Amino acid sequence: MEKLINMLEKDITKCVMLLREYGFNTFCSCGCPPNPYIQMECYSDDEITKLYKLLIEKGYKDFAIKFSWDMIANSRCLEIIFNSIDSLRKGNKNPKLI
Repeated sequence: MEKLINMLEKDITKCVMLLREYGFNTFCSCGCPPNPYIQMECYSDDEITKLYKLLIEKGYKDFAIKFSWDMIANSRCLEIIFNSIDSLRKGNKNPKLI
């Protein structure tokens, strides 16, 4: 897990680790302005609701959760897009890093 942490941009690390701690499998992220994002596997509607509630509970605001389906590659994913680097930085002040 330490290798993963070292590969992430500083601002996105806390959120990625939080998502992984709660069972969301992330596979791509970018913590750079203007719109940081995290991509992850697709989940059921119930799991997406849990994802949304988790982010709100941990203090994240100003984000969107988007579903994308690439018909050519036949791949699906969820993407959390933060409206600004500040909206990413304000959330999850004291995460439990695993």
